[in-house]
Amino acid sequence: MVALRLRTRRDAAVAAWSQWRDGRSVDVRPDVHDSWLRSAASVSVDIDGAPSAPDELIRDAWRDSDLRTVIDRYNEQLTRIAVDGSFVVAVTNRQSTILWTTGSRHMRARAERANFAPGGRWDEQSVGTNALDLALRTNTSQSVFSAEHFAPLVHQWVCYAAPITDPRTGQQLGVLDLSTTWDQAHPLAMSTTVALVQLLERELSTLRPREHETATLELRVLGTPSARIAGADVRLSRRQFEICTVLALHPDGLSLEELHARVYGDAPVSVATLKAEMSHLRQLLGGCITSRPYRLTIPVVSDVAAVLAAIEQGTCERAMDQCGGALLPQSESPWIIEMRDWIEVALRTAALRSADVLAVTRFVERHPYDLEAAEHLARLVSASDVHYPAATARLQRARSA
Repeated sequence: MVALRLRTRRDAAVAAWSQWRDGRSVDVRPDVHDSWLRSAASVSVDIDGAPSAPDELIRDAWRDSDLRTVIDRYNEQLTRIAVDGSFVVAVTNRQSTILWTTGSRHMRARAERANFAPGGRWDEQSVGTNALDLALRTNTSQSVFSAEHFAPLVHQWVCYAAPITDPRTGQQLGVLDLSTTWDQAHPLAMSTTVALVQLLERELSTLRPREHETATLELRVLGTPSARIAGADVRLSRRQFEICTVLALHPDGLSLEELHARVYGDAPVSVATLKAEMSHLRQLLGGCITSRPYRLTIPVVSDVAAVLAAIEQGTCERAMDQCGGALLPQSESPWIIEMRDWIEVALRTAALRSADVLAVTRFVERHPYDLEAAEHLARLVSASDVHYPAATARLQRARSA
């Protein structure tokens, strides 16, 4: 009975994938459908294996990872789970590159045919839809069954993945994944994966930070601004967000005069006022700002830097995905206004040139009355496309403005 249910599910997944490849509307969960659309823009369905990262890079990354410490503590238990359940257990980094695997010799050999092995790059742009990348992208546990994968290469597999978060910093470290063939799918596999991740995270919380590691400033300034250091919220004023943004995008630092010009422009504000702001901000950031030049000495991860990098690389979809809104929309700082306008123009230009329905949809959602963008979106979808009704409605809204 179980075998029949699994085969029925597998046949339905294969049929849906084939219909979608033929351009027909299909009923699959949104995470998978959206991933198929992104995958089609970056990878061929005919791939015969995941690309490989350099061996020395993987070796060094695993050697220096806190994940290795906690995995070593539970290596025997993880291997027993893998062997007893006919799984390959894998751990990745934040880029979906596999750092470590365990399992029976037979299952690992099968997985290695697709380069599901240390060094294999399982990000969406390399191999298409898969549970490892989806879990990192959505920051939730994900399973991908048979032909829900984009590439037929892995249509024989089912994967269960959950993101691993460092409880000391709040940072994603990678994912834990349990993979097996679709005919051995088990209803408890997902809950087992999540439970194992919770165990690993508890172990991570007991580790002392490495001496060479420093906290990271997470800066979100597109839309509603926020700042976090080592997973803890930092309350900043509008002016302090402006200063942090300017410094984050000038990693080599700025003189007092250069910083003043970018933050205040021609406004009648003295340099003494800026010095006072910098003194207060330095306290809030734990002293992680130097002077002469003014520069952040803490590693910074910011949404605006990610969007700018995606624009430079010509990856419109990734830029739209990272962009949660306008750059500090309440700011009147001249440099911030200039950057805000530049980003919006660059995103609009990229959207108007893009054939990625999801990326263009995101732009139109943020600019509902941009008629040219709405018309471009309408041209991208056919009447049978699942996005057609929404695209038509957005076009009518833009025309009525």
